[in-house]
Amino acid sequence: MAVWSLTKAQMVDRIETLYKRISGEPIVSYYQKRIMDDAINAALQDVCLDYSVSRWRFLLSDATATCTAGTGYVDLTANIFKVVAGTVRIEAEDARLSEKDLEWLSGMDPDRSVSGTPCYYALDASADPDQIRLQLYPTPDSAYTIAFTAETLVDQDATSSFPAWMHSALLDKSKENALRDLGLPNDSLIFERSYEKRLQNAKTANRPDGPECVQRVTSTVISNIQQRAGV
Repeated sequence: MAVWSLTKAQMVDRIETLYKRISGEPIVSYYQKRIMDDAINAALQDVCLDYSVSRWRFLLSDATATCTAGTGYVDLTANIFKVVAGTVRIEAEDARLSEKDLEWLSGMDPDRSVSGTPCYYALDASADPDQIRLQLYPTPDSAYTIAFTAETLVDQDATSSFPAWMHSALLDKSKENALRDLGLPNDSLIFERSYEKRLQNAKTANRPDGPECVQRVTSTVISNIQQRAGV
């Protein structure tokens, strides 16, 4: 299998060259480069979701989140797509939290007035569609580091983990995202159409990596990853 030969930095350079040619701007600002970098991050998510190839998308890794006194929840970082059941614990005490559903938590303490060391958690949606929220019970009476095992995005520089037939799709989607978010939506359309054509061809070809259901896992219904403004 062929290996993708470009690093993420080289992909940014290609998008930068394309943007300069289209916009006529001789210099790209730091802020614009950040948009290009984020466009590739979003493309990795989009490609994995659209092609339903979870084994290139997720890795198991240890993660932590810090809750604060008086706040009954903590939002996880955006690259976390699933919390592995049975692994959530208070790091300092190695005390495991039991998973419950939101209805159970609401029934136990509708006003969230009980405070103490968290013993239970429930998975919830946050205000950001790309983040999972851990609802905690009791409400933390102090700052605690919550440790857990999570399914996370692959290393965003590890593009060689994509099969060869997906490489062009990744670059098309990165260019589409970048040009749109840099204020050139009309110029992004050619790459959007190219990406959609590649996706349709891949589905028609019935790749052996057949479709798998890939979605964020929480106790409430959450839609597939949405493109974020500025990403």
